[in-house]
Amino acid sequence: MDTDWTEIPGTDGARLLPLTRYPDVTCSNVFVIRRDADCLIIDAGSGDDQMAAIEQALGESEQGYLVLTHCHFDHVGNLIRHRDRFSAAGVLVYAQEEGACALEDADPAPTLADMFGTEIASVSVDIPLLGTEDCSGPICTGAGTAGTLRSQEILFPSGLSVTAYHAPGHSPDSICVRVGGHLFLGDLLFAANPGVAGLHGWNRQHLLETAAGVRHLLSSGMISYCWSGHGRGIAVPDAIRALERLEEEAEHLPNIIRFDRARLDASTGYAVDLLDEAGRIFPIIAGRLYYLSYYLDLLGETEEAEKYRTLLENDTIDQVLTQFQSFAEQFREGEKIDIQFVLKAAQVVGRIEAAMKNGSDVPGIDVSLIRRANRLLSDCLSTIYGDDPRGYLQSVDITTHLEPYLADLTSPADLDRAMIEAADDEEAFRSALAARIARTTLFDRTLIRYTAAQRPLSIRTDPLRLCDTVAGVCEDCAAEGAEEIAITAGEVEGEILLSIWSDRRGMNAGGYARRFERCGGRCRIEESPDGTGIVVTFPNTS
Repeated sequence: MDTDWTEIPGTDGARLLPLTRYPDVTCSNVFVIRRDADCLIIDAGSGDDQMAAIEQALGESEQGYLVLTHCHFDHVGNLIRHRDRFSAAGVLVYAQEEGACALEDADPAPTLADMFGTEIASVSVDIPLLGTEDCSGPICTGAGTAGTLRSQEILFPSGLSVTAYHAPGHSPDSICVRVGGHLFLGDLLFAANPGVAGLHGWNRQHLLETAAGVRHLLSSGMISYCWSGHGRGIAVPDAIRALERLEEEAEHLPNIIRFDRARLDASTGYAVDLLDEAGRIFPIIAGRLYYLSYYLDLLGETEEAEKYRTLLENDTIDQVLTQFQSFAEQFREGEKIDIQFVLKAAQVVGRIEAAMKNGSDVPGIDVSLIRRANRLLSDCLSTIYGDDPRGYLQSVDITTHLEPYLADLTSPADLDRAMIEAADDEEAFRSALAARIARTTLFDRTLIRYTAAQRPLSIRTDPLRLCDTVAGVCEDCAAEGAEEIAITAGEVEGEILLSIWSDRRGMNAGGYARRFERCGGRCRIEESPDGTGIVVTFPNTS
């Protein structure tokens, strides 16, 4: 947390103490500004260390003022918990009109108290800002095509002038605050992030208009530096670029479903799956790459071996997953709350995607593994964003896709043919050789049998996703030591049942329900004296 006072340009002596911290969804930054006898606080945060610094600053001033960029709990937690201390210090509280109503009503939805799993008490706001008659005039955003930012000037007894700009999008009550040459952005720059987009009151069109308006303000020459609601300060050119990225991301977001408690719970479940499945898939990919490079070295293909050794940033992925595992332990111990865990998962997805950027098309690795890894990441984000993958399902005959896929899964014959056909092309031969070496021997001791009771068996699914999911189940069974896996498909009471039975009992079946749900099916686990079965039910579309 910063502890140095700096002078704000354009304020005739006002000084700023930025109580910034490492970005954390549960606690915002706090900014303390002093000029003569006045003490202005922008956001209350929720940290005890911040509250101590606020009280010290107020104790050294004659009059205190608190301006809230919006009413989310991470920005107002200290005000709610310590309202008596603010009242005893005579602090006047300012908030945009809608946020003021939410605080006074102790409404858990717009304050996000429901998402933080906490109850809140009513807080009175002394001066509601930017009501219908409070506008001091619009700031145009360029040719009148991007809307306007409504503004209101606040003049304090010391002569300090502050301008509040209505900046809805992240929330209806969001404002940006200009003090001299500094602009305080609230949570604007994070408003399109997974786990943030779709929160109560989020609005894409308002966000785009706000971003365009703030970009125009930053380009006007009035602003010399920016401060965000989380993290460090930002130079103006960097803030403009961040706003441009925000607009691009917001334009391409799927139709956002509200990120409420139900979706938070679903996202938490998927984040647990992400950790579990990533802990299996990525070590397999890394192991096969190292295995492949080792045998290519032995065959004298040194250059090709080095290419596969450096294709994916395996050490980075391993480090990211180790850190995520540690964070998950804190979550399980109650030291972190679910919304922190979900946002951490979204962060992990971004970092792994960056580490995988060179390995999206790896000729030496089973393409289904890469697809499953990429899907694992994209599914996590789509769950958080509320994008329903079942909208991409199609009507197919299950056997037409699954039978040849399972045959290829257990036989390297196609790869042998590829090597022979590429014998006259050195580069193609190297790729075919790499693919043949990398072919897993996981099923050498496991017999996979597929039987269809009748044909066709029509279901709505994503056929490639379904095949890859079944392959993942088979790999898990084989890894558990299964000698035989029996897969059957048939019609029962008007529905299509896909059953995957292993001769091993107690198979770990965690996460399968969500994976098969994304294939259009409902999954259940069955146990018998002879083994474990996964039964997936699909509507019959014939």
